[in-house]
Amino acid sequence: MTDPTSLAVNLLLAGLLWVLLEGLANLLYPLIRPSVLRLAPHRAARVLMTLALLPAGLALLLTVLVATPGLEPWLVTAHCHAGTGCSDHTPAALAPPAMAGLGLLTLLLLVLHVRRRLQPVLRNRAALRDLGGHARHITTPSHGLIDHPQPLALTTGLLRPQVWLTQGLVRQLADDAVAIVLAHESAHQQRRDPLRHLLAGLARLWPQSRAVLADLYQASEHNADLAAVAISSPRRVAETLIDVQRLLQPAPAEGQVAFADGNLQDRIRRLLQPPSEPAHAGGSLALFALALVGAVLASIGPLHHLSEWLMGVA
Repeated sequence: MTDPTSLAVNLLLAGLLWVLLEGLANLLYPLIRPSVLRLAPHRAARVLMTLALLPAGLALLLTVLVATPGLEPWLVTAHCHAGTGCSDHTPAALAPPAMAGLGLLTLLLLVLHVRRRLQPVLRNRAALRDLGGHARHITTPSHGLIDHPQPLALTTGLLRPQVWLTQGLVRQLADDAVAIVLAHESAHQQRRDPLRHLLAGLARLWPQSRAVLADLYQASEHNADLAAVAISSPRRVAETLIDVQRLLQPAPAEGQVAFADGNLQDRIRRLLQPPSEPAHAGGSLALFALALVGAVLASIGPLHHLSEWLMGVA
């Protein structure tokens, strides 16, 4: 059903599932966190990004499956309701009109959530425009230099991120340290980390989700640090991290990806003493994904009946 009432009711169902699944994910995350943090940085970043998006993605998938008529022979036990003639139906098709109002409220809350998450990005654009009052030179198609005395190194932008260094930073660092900073920021740029972090933040509603998001940001920094090691040594990258962290005052705002972001002690420790990745990590993750798919498919029938009961049409 695609009428406005059904769409609103399905939006309400998606919102409720999103909140419940995210709450469940936050409860379970501490159980797998030690293993995830021992993965190689590039693999940890992928897993954490998937975990960040998982509650919202599963909520959407489950809503689509529950709201699609014709699934009864496969996923929903046969049942009848007055007015359906025992034909294929969705819970929303039988929902009372009052449920549509709750669906519209869900939409409003979602819009407010998106607006809150976008505010740092908009503030950063304004701050970069302010720096634009100073001379800016594009040294390469992807890197720029700003004639400003404040030391700063960051990657900003979503679809086409740009690396910016200030003269205040370049003048106070050795040439090899500047190259390390550029290699690190270029890794953020190539992975579009500002966009990835924004999407992860948009996909999470609960304050308790900060642990997953913080670990994702930290894994992104570890990954970029390893890109810098490719042109130098772990010790020299660690020294540059300390030097830049001393210079970057105040710290860059949320929504930017800057060279000295994250837990600096942990980044230096991992550079100098890289942890060993657990054996068979890929196989364990594949089994987890397979079990998750099975759980999703098995939940369609109960969710169909539960949503009808909540709407008073069981």
